[in-house]
Amino acid sequence: MKPGTLLIVADNASVRENLLECASEVTPETWVAKDGHEAILFLEMDTIDAVVCCLSDSSDGMTCLELLAHARARKLDIPFVILSESIPVEAIKMGSIAYVQTPYLRIETSDAIQKALARSQQVRPIVSQDVNARRKVELRRIRHATQMLRRYSKIYSNAG
Repeated sequence: MKPGTLLIVADNASVRENLLECASEVTPETWVAKDGHEAILFLEMDTIDAVVCCLSDSSDGMTCLELLAHARARKLDIPFVILSESIPVEAIKMGSIAYVQTPYLRIETSDAIQKALARSQQVRPIVSQDVNARRKVELRRIRHATQMLRRYSKIYSNAG
């Protein structure tokens, strides 16, 4: 069984790096989004098997709960692992597979990721390798476009 593709969503750069290290122990295929809006692009591609979300409630962007609600509204049955200071009761009601309280332990997080990816393998039908390859190419294109947009927005913001 293939390990699955994981999406890490975190608004803090050091948290993203730590989660990426945890994920590397479980799956070689991990994508990273810096906010909920960027994560939606990845979710729409239908190549993500599980999501680990750690977005602060104080950020100006989307929260983990809002991202989960968006996924459920789109009928995406993707397992979510939410890292939060308090127990997100609403997220559990919406079907979040796991919850890890911050500050999180590496082993606890790795276990939650494994659980989410295992559930994803049970729920999702097996897709042919050809379709997966095409989806990966599309996802790379989106990632490249996102990087270019960031680069140009920095250039134009510094010029003005």
